[in-house]
Amino acid sequence: MVRAFISVDIPSEIKAELRFIVGELTTQIEGARIRWVKSDNMHLTLKFLGEIQIDLVQSILGAVRKSVVHIDPFHVTLSQVESFPPCKWPRVISFGVEGDLQMLGALQENIENELKVLGLPKERRSFRPHVTLGRVRGGYIHQALDFSWVALWQNMRWHIPHLKWLVNDVHLIRSVLTSSGVVYTKLESISLQ
Repeated sequence: MVRAFISVDIPSEIKAELRFIVGELTTQIEGARIRWVKSDNMHLTLKFLGEIQIDLVQSILGAVRKSVVHIDPFHVTLSQVESFPPCKWPRVISFGVEGDLQMLGALQENIENELKVLGLPKERRSFRPHVTLGRVRGGYIHQALDFSWVALWQNMRWHIPHLKWLVNDVHLIRSVLTSSGVVYTKLESISLQ
């Protein structure tokens, strides 16, 4: 068994900016029990596969190859800091995604449909593209956060260059949980056509 997901990678220069943003958020949200994602591990998930049989990997790669046949490279932009759920009691702090959402949505839907043929269930929730910055330990922050995401983002925005990049491939990623955190290994990259 291997724990895996399919994702879009983020260029290293944008990950460096995200490292800065997480540093700023850390100082702004003192005392909150948030486990921040290491910038090297940040990505845009298209499909979480969970635990899969190792002998299914090649079939999954074939399905992803079929999924990208009519998808040209496209641009996405990280838009603003947000939370899930969108309230003062968040469980996840993330960056929303803007840009060519029609192409991103088509890519994600193609992947879902091709994997369904292999017997992998489709995600029941609507696809909401985002890049996770941090997760609240214990599920929720136990006291409401007393600040506005919008105000926080506006205060930080002038420090940050345009967070836009060209999506030209997708990746099958292996995820291993260790005592020191999660370790991601790229199993294969598949170029958009």
